[in-house]
Amino acid sequence: MLSVNGGTVEVESTRYPFCFSGDPDQMGPDTASILKYLPFNSDLNRLILVVHGVKAPQARITWGVHSRVVPARDLENGVNLADLFITSNPFSDQFFKVDSAVHQQQDVESILTWQFLANLPRYKQLLPGHEALFDQITQAGLAECRRYAKDSSALVVPVRHTIAIEPIMGPVN
Repeated sequence: MLSVNGGTVEVESTRYPFCFSGDPDQMGPDTASILKYLPFNSDLNRLILVVHGVKAPQARITWGVHSRVVPARDLENGVNLADLFITSNPFSDQFFKVDSAVHQQQDVESILTWQFLANLPRYKQLLPGHEALFDQITQAGLAECRRYAKDSSALVVPVRHTIAIEPIMGPVN
């Protein structure tokens, strides 16, 4: 925690929740559509916010720029922020940058592994006397994979975010 000011907490996190894309209520190719079939958030994506002593029947939780209204009794027991803010939370942008970089890394690794390294003994057999050239290509490919891995890892940076809790005395508009 970086700061607490009234009902607002500023946090810097080095651990990301898994962020989903798409509409969890619609079947589709996006990751959120699987949530109705698996207890992913409750079992693996636990980012629990516990708030004691809310002096109202409910509270508005604002995480980043989005808000949800939650009964105070649920806050007392703890609510899973990753479950409340499934497809849009302060981690989403950076998570998807990392995810995209990892996909690019995997594409390069897959091509090198399955199309080149898996066939390397055969290539060397077909072109005897060129082992040094194949070894040079192998080292260049592995260096490229290390570069992609380094670039992907560099994108995993701490994320600063705020959580605001606002008690709501009357009905929610």
